Amino acid sequence: MTSFLSYWQDINRGVMVRDFDLIKERSNDLVSLAKEIETDEALEEHFGLGGPSQRRKFRGFLEAVTSNAKAIAGAAETEDMTPILDSFNSMWLDGCVSCHNKFRR
Repeated sequence: MTSFLSYWQDINRGVMVRDFDLIKERSNDLVSLAKEIETDEALEEHFGLGGPSQRRKFRGFLEAVTSNAKAIAGAAETEDMTPILDSFNSMWLDGCVSCHNKFRR
């Protein structure tokens, strides 16, 4: 999750200085990382999610991160800050925070 946090921080930094290339690059990095960790093996090894119910729930949160990261990358292409911020907020609340509330109590 360190990489997720690092990418998220870089997106945030890009928003603050209006660096749309950084925003796009790190959003795409998030999408790539999500693809790497979505396998049953990775979920069990890295997160201890052995049951299908837990993995399904985690993947739902991961999809929230992924879909919002894709939206952020697309909005960065057009340098439109409003959808970047909307998707950034949704990614954080619907993906990261929700997942941590479920699995990191």
